[in-house]
Amino acid sequence: MGMNPPFYALRMNSWEIDKMTERQEELHQWRDPIVAEVRKAREALLESAGYDLDELRRRLRQAQKEAGRTPVTLPPRHPEESE
Repeated sequence: MGMNPPFYALRMNSWEIDKMTERQEELHQWRDPIVAEVRKAREALLESAGYDLDELRRRLRQAQKEAGRTPVTLPPRHPEESE
């Protein structure tokens, strides 16, 4: 008598992901090279600012001024009031 494989895939919920082995986790996660590049750039920016968001904001505003372009600021949009 041979073993027959199941005709279905077992469900995996978010609680079971914690129980996965490292190899299973590697196979489970899909890695996008563009997302990885953006995350790497974000990490470099945060590291250069000492992980201080106020300092990062100050540096980005300064770089914006030095670029010589005028940022566009639109007035806030309010939802239309229903009658």
